[in-house]
Amino acid sequence: MFYALAFLGCTRFGETSALRWHNYDPTQKPLGCLHVLRSYNSRHKLEKGTKQERPRRVPVTPLLARILAQWKLSGWERAFGRRPTPEDLIIPSRKLTNRSANHMLKKFHQDLARLKSDKLPEGLRLRRQHDARRTWLSMVLAAGANETHAKWIAHGPPPTVLADYTTMPWETLCQVIDGLRSVGAKTRSA
Repeated sequence: MFYALAFLGCTRFGETSALRWHNYDPTQKPLGCLHVLRSYNSRHKLEKGTKQERPRRVPVTPLLARILAQWKLSGWERAFGRRPTPEDLIIPSRKLTNRSANHMLKKFHQDLARLKSDKLPEGLRLRRQHDARRTWLSMVLAAGANETHAKWIAHGPPPTVLADYTTMPWETLCQVIDGLRSVGAKTRSA
């Protein structure tokens, strides 16, 4: 679930760790919305504002929406023994607290090494957690997304006077995600 949010939701590690169920609006149209408002700092063990204090809205791909729905419907309760509340973290630690960046990096590297196959006998090379955002941005831009719109999703409105007077229409941001859908369709048909 953590990887799904990081790779499909374009969130930084601390933002993924701080997401709560009330930050996800599956009823937003044409795509659901993640409201990325907070970030968890593992070193200081506290939640704070996002990087550069720029909260943002992230359109939720249909795949991520299905994963989140299944996690909320049954996975979260199986893992933690009760149904999640709006205030609960979407991906808490076993103690229902924010996940630690160091612990998750170790788990990420272990999972990459486990991905062994005939074509990848050594698994996948070690990567940083931040590479999830890099992958997301590379994929949407390769699929033809408008760079400015993709940046609004990945980084929030730019810190300019013009951005203070601008609201990017939700439908425009959702069109960036259409590029991910076309990349997925091309991959499945290949």
